[in-house]
Amino acid sequence: MFHPEPLPLSHFSQLSSHSKGRVGRMHCEFPGSRNASPRKMRWLEWEASQHKAGGQAVTGPRQVTVEQGSSLAVSCSYKPRYKLNSKYWCRKNSLRVCFTYIIQTDGSEVTVTQDRLSIRDNHTANSFRVTLSSVTLEDAGQYSCGVKRRLGINRWHSTKVMVSEAVSNTTEDSNVSLLTTNPLCPRGCGEPPVL
Repeated sequence: MFHPEPLPLSHFSQLSSHSKGRVGRMHCEFPGSRNASPRKMRWLEWEASQHKAGGQAVTGPRQVTVEQGSSLAVSCSYKPRYKLNSKYWCRKNSLRVCFTYIIQTDGSEVTVTQDRLSIRDNHTANSFRVTLSSVTLEDAGQYSCGVKRRLGINRWHSTKVMVSEAVSNTTEDSNVSLLTTNPLCPRGCGEPPVL
């Protein structure tokens, strides 16, 4: 089942503020919102205010860099009220929306493994860990670690994964050679002369 993520708060604009210290009404600025029913608009406004007022329900790194061929491990934390919810990891498309969860838990602490990916929830620490082995250059991109909700919009955190090329330790086709002994000083030359 498709669970859309809400648009970033930059897609919402504050229309008015009635007095100092009060939050004004939120208005959704996305395609199709003009045709939404007043009830749906109130619900969307409430969801946006919950996202803003409640802080981040899911947190994690904004960006991680991993070397090609190694393993990537990303830990995401969540608020205690989401302890028994399913946790997921998904790759965002060009519109920064997740249509498919790459891997997800069932709300338990059992490790789920699928191909090169694994995910494990730790209810005591209120966090879950996603591990990707044998990272390739194609794995670079925008991802989300999130919590599925039965009602309302899922809670998530976005992480940019950057992959660097593996560094080679070989000296093929180079003019570097290892010097183990100096043929002019077979027993060692000692200190260089002072000029």
